[in-house]
This record gives sequence, C-alpha cells and structure tokens, in this order.
Amino acid sequence: MKSYLYLIAILFLGISCTASRKTKQEEKTDLRPDWVKQRPVVSGEYIGIGMSVKSYGADFRESARKNALADMSSQIEVNISVNSLLHTISTDTRYQQEFRSLTKTTTQLQLEGYEIAGTWESPTEYWMYYRMPVSAYQESRRNRIQAARAQSLDLLRKGDELKRTGAVPAAMGYYTRALDQLKPFLNESLQADYDGKQIFLANEILKSINESIRNLSFKVDPGKIQVVTSKGINVPIRIEVRFNEGGFPVVPGLPIKADFTKGDGVLSGTLVTNPSGICELRLTGLATAEPAQEIVIKPDIEKMMVKEPSSKIWFNMADTRQAPIVPLPLQVMTPLVFVDTKESNLDQTLPSPRMAPFIQQELSRSGIRFTEDLSAADFILTIQSSTKALGEFNGMFSAGLNAEIRLSDVRTRQAMTTQVLADIRGVQLNYIRAGEDAYFKAESELRRRVVPALNKVLLGR
Repeated sequence: MKSYLYLIAILFLGISCTASRKTKQEEKTDLRPDWVKQRPVVSGEYIGIGMSVKSYGADFRESARKNALADMSSQIEVNISVNSLLHTISTDTRYQQEFRSLTKTTTQLQLEGYEIAGTWESPTEYWMYYRMPVSAYQESRRNRIQAARAQSLDLLRKGDELKRTGAVPAAMGYYTRALDQLKPFLNESLQADYDGKQIFLANEILKSINESIRNLSFKVDPGKIQVVTSKGINVPIRIEVRFNEGGFPVVPGLPIKADFTKGDGVLSGTLVTNPSGICELRLTGLATAEPAQEIVIKPDIEKMMVKEPSSKIWFNMADTRQAPIVPLPLQVMTPLVFVDTKESNLDQTLPSPRMAPFIQQELSRSGIRFTEDLSAADFILTIQSSTKALGEFNGMFSAGLNAEIRLSDVRTRQAMTTQVLADIRGVQLNYIRAGEDAYFKAESELRRRVVPALNKVLLGR
C-alpha cells in the first residue's frame, strides 16, 4: 500500500513540474509588450493604439499610425453647447450626424503634441502606441478656436459690408468661407464681440445668409406674357434685382433660375444679373400649345453658395424657402385653321374624307384649333388627294396615291408650307379597296413628315 501511494506522489510531482515548465516556456515565447496584451489606462492622458496586418506592397506602418490616431481621437468626447450651431439644428438628425462625423475627422487631423510611447511587430502584425496629455490637447484646441474665430469674424464683417451695398453673391462667398473656418468647432458656443455686440458666431453667420436670401427683391417685366404661336415667338423678359435694405441697391452677379412649372418651352439669354442688377431672358419657343402656362423666376441660391462640394452643407442649412419666387403667367393662343379638302379614290370623290380628319386629330393634340368660318381663320389647310389604278398581278390589284397638303396664310394667301405625297401604293383584291389601302398606308407618312411640318409653322417652333 505504501509503495502504491509513493508511486502516485511521484507521478503527481512529475505532472506539476511539466506544467510549470510549459507555463514558463509560454511566458518566454510571448514577447508582446504589456500595452499590446492589455490596453493601458493612464490618468490625464489620451491613449492611441493601432495595429496593421503586414501584407505585400502595403504601408503597414502608416496604416498602424492612422489607426492609432483614430483610436486616440475616439476618446475625445464631443459635447454640444446649448448655444452652438449644432444645437440650433438639433431637430435635424441628418445634419447632426454629418457634423459629428466631421468633428471627429477634423479632431484626428488636428491632433498635435502626441508622442510615440512604443512600437512592436511580429512577422504578421505591426503595432503603434501614442500618448498625449489631455492638457496639451485642450490648450491646442483653445488656440485653434481662437484663431478660427478671429478669421471667421473678419470674413463675417466683410460679408455684411458687401451685403449692405447689394453685392449679395460676393457676400455669400464670404459667409460660406466664414463657416468653413468654424467647421471643426460647430459644437462650441463660439461667442464673440461683433462691433460691441455679443454674438454666437456660427449662428450669426447663418442668420446673415438667411437675411441675404430673404431680402432679395425681383421686378419682372412684362408681368404676363401673351403669345400667338403662329406669329413667331421671341419675347424678351427683363428681370431687375435689388436688395431690400438700406438704399435699395441693385444686386449684380446674381445667378437666376427660370423654369416652366406648367407647359414647356425654350428660354435663352444671360442667367446672371449685370452690374446694373438686370438680367434679360427670352422666350424663343414653345414645346406645347397648352393655353395656360407658367414660368417661375427665382434666384439660384445653390449656384451662389456652392462653389465646391464641401460648401454644399451650408446651402442645405440655409432657409431657401425665404427666397423670392416670381410666377410669370403665359397665355398661349394657337391659330384657327380652316380646312378645305378634296379627296378622291379612282376619280370618285370620297363620301367621307380620310386625310383631313386624320391631320386634324393629330394637330389637335398640339392644341391647334379649327373653324368652319373662313373669315375667322388665320390659316387655310388645303388638301388635294387622288388615287389611280396601277395594274393587276396574279389577282391582286394595285393603286397609287398622290396628295398635296398646303398651309396658307388667310390674309396674304401665301403658302407657308407645302407637303407632297407621291406614289403611295395600296394592294387589295380590287382597285377600290387598293385605293383605300393606299389612303390607310399614307397615314404613317402624314404622322412622320406632314404633321411635324404643319406644327412647325402653327406653333412657331
């Protein structure tokens, strides 16, 4: 029994020694520094630790550096002051998330005063360890805020001076640059002294932008347009823009938007006001003959504010709903057309014309009007068509159609356009039906070529 117990003790001691040797061997083979094994916590310091996997052709050291700085910046809490621009737009989570992301990114770019506390690498990994005193970061941030506030305040003052003279587009450039200076600090209150008045700088800049938009004043001449499509369209539209503040100065260099909100047409001309605050557009054509159409004229705030993609965010924040919108009604009068048709099939007058109803239907889609009173008409549409037998082959009969469609001015009797259809062939079991088939086949040519030519004259296209 004693021998048995002795053997068990020896076996247990051997196992213990083996385990101890393995533990010591593992400790010797794990050469990782403590900061890699477990993230350190140092009071009064920001810590940044980054790792990059080594791969062929990759700059793993730069990757680890960026990861370490990103890790450090993630520890810097972004608090939103109640008087900051971020708090002002707190109801719009889209902007808040965008600005928070921007603040984080900028914080990383602006980190300075950090130092390398250690590096370590294995065959597959590369690690970097940065540390920075909290007090150093806070001092650096205070200095940056002070410099950005001074530059932004100067830009705001210059923008306001330009705005009072009517140079609103130039002022907008200064305002957006002023906000660009403050981008990393929009969570701060940014209080400043502006000509003896205490303001919250970013909020004040946005206020100036909205005032610039709201106080634009438009005068459009004519205030209503009447056109008769057939008489040609070349209507000048004079737009004068002033700033509704101070001496009511003109606004030069303002980009303009002019669009059809009802109907459609062609607008041409300069879309920027000249040094006298005037812009002239021209209505040179209509794409539809709707009797009641509308053009809306307004300032192009986006073009005025967005000089580069990064400034798009300031346009999105501006209250563009305050921009003036001037509706310009457009009354369209299409001509009255009298139709005179003579259509025959194999020398027999058709009891029911084929071409005239088809052409009238197609032109009516464009808004053209028709009358049976020649004295009230603006144009005469004369249609002359006939068919003739062409012969028979294997029991099938052929007929050929020829037609002339002329549009003439009632007063001068001058032909405005003449369209000819020649030798359109129809084939059927007899000549009469072959002639009818030719009339049917002519419809595609009327739609393709004749109706567009008539519309060109009647709609002034």
